[in-house]
Amino acid sequence: MNINDNVLKILIFIFGMWMLQGILAYFQIRHFRKTLNEMKKQGRVLIGQEKGKLSAGSIVILVIDKYNRVINAKEMRGMTVFDKFRTRNEFINKTIDELKEELPHMKDKKISLALKKLLNSFRKHRIINKYRKYKILINIIKRKEVGFLI
Repeated sequence: MNINDNVLKILIFIFGMWMLQGILAYFQIRHFRKTLNEMKKQGRVLIGQEKGKLSAGSIVILVIDKYNRVINAKEMRGMTVFDKFRTRNEFINKTIDELKEELPHMKDKKISLALKKLLNSFRKHRIINKYRKYKILINIIKRKEVGFLI
């Protein structure tokens, strides 16, 4: 055997593993989209993620109703493309405020950080929506005042 043959075999093996990883990542993304679309049908969806550099990461998806109570909760945790979403029953039937109070007491830091990001984005979204509602209300009031002046 020639050294070039060994190098070629190693390069083919590396390329094959890279292609396999790409295919498996495709199926994981497809599973994520399917899960997300199913959860969107149930109510408003909140997503939080905490990446792990050399440890497992975590993605948390919550579905909430109009009273900000969790209807469904799923989490994907791990480092590989074989990870799937699992239902987290301990979050279901809790309000957003109750989850916020539990954050400091959670043992799993990745889930805690993912939930913290999720709750922060929910708070920012709620503030923006309130601002938009007030802005619309102010514009309506201004139009009516202008209407009264004419």
